Amino acid sequence: MRLDKQKPAGPSLAPGVVGTVPVGAAVLRSPSGEVVLRGGARQVLGRSHPDAGPDHIAIPGAGPRINRRQASVQVDGDHIEVSREPGDSNPVSVGGVALAPGQAVREKLPVEIVLSGGEMKLSVSRA
Repeated sequence: MRLDKQKPAGPSLAPGVVGTVPVGAAVLRSPSGEVVLRGGARQVLGRSHPDAGPDHIAIPGAGPRINRRQASVQVDGDHIEVSREPGDSNPVSVGGVALAPGQAVREKLPVEIVLSGGEMKLSVSRA
């Protein structure tokens, strides 16, 4: 097989960018695509917006019912900590358990995260 015709293995580092997955990373999958979550780094999940910082992960396919900053996540080995953003953020549930604003939960991977009362279902697993 020609090298220029090979399909990339594994998930992309960002929507539309193909590369290798860093050690300790996890993959967040939405109905519209997937992104890599860096291991050991707190990252904010939400819809894409122009003022997003370097720690922001734009969820593929997230629409207006998903907050710009809805939850934060941190992958640590085989676990993930998920926190619902404080204030008026839309609902977040992890593994079927609803989180209160500002509440965090630590779960073993893989895990399902549901945003905005079922508007978007995400899965996170080891890369």
